[in-house]
Amino acid sequence: MDLLENQKLYHKTMKQEFHLKIGGINMCMYCERRTDVKFGWEQPKLPYHNNMPFSSNLNGNVLENDKWDGVIHDYQTATPELILTCPGYFNGEGVGAIYIPIKYCPECGRKLGKECIMKKKFWEYILENFTIDNNGRKIIYNIIDWVWMQSMDKEDSVNTLDFLLDGIGIKKEEIEQFIDWN
Repeated sequence: MDLLENQKLYHKTMKQEFHLKIGGINMCMYCERRTDVKFGWEQPKLPYHNNMPFSSNLNGNVLENDKWDGVIHDYQTATPELILTCPGYFNGEGVGAIYIPIKYCPECGRKLGKECIMKKKFWEYILENFTIDNNGRKIIYNIIDWVWMQSMDKEDSVNTLDFLLDGIGIKKEEIEQFIDWN
């Protein structure tokens, strides 16, 4: 992705964020379908998507943290109620509700969530099985992140990772077990 495409994607994202904040129609950040209409999908449970897989952020319809647990209620609205449970929070009661804008439709959320989980497992596999210094870790994580952000098919993703990660000794078969775009 070149600089111009990156800038266009950034402005598109910022424009969508702006519409979310001023109360415009909520569109899925991934496929651009409306998120305030259910389209007959099952109500999802959290977590199922996370842009930052190695941190504990609440971001749109994201909840990813060991001590938090959450379920979206009333998914048909633009700002569904999210019931959270966490010991010690919400004035010591441990249960509370917040209202959040939906950023992804359930179909995209599940797809992105699955990709996110596979990316995290792949990263953990590399850390456990290969000796890499801190600078190398940053470079390799950026490579993995870049490949996951591209809209490539499985074969292209595997070949790209195989080429870029050849230096650490990872085999193509090892990469294939973590790439599943279905």
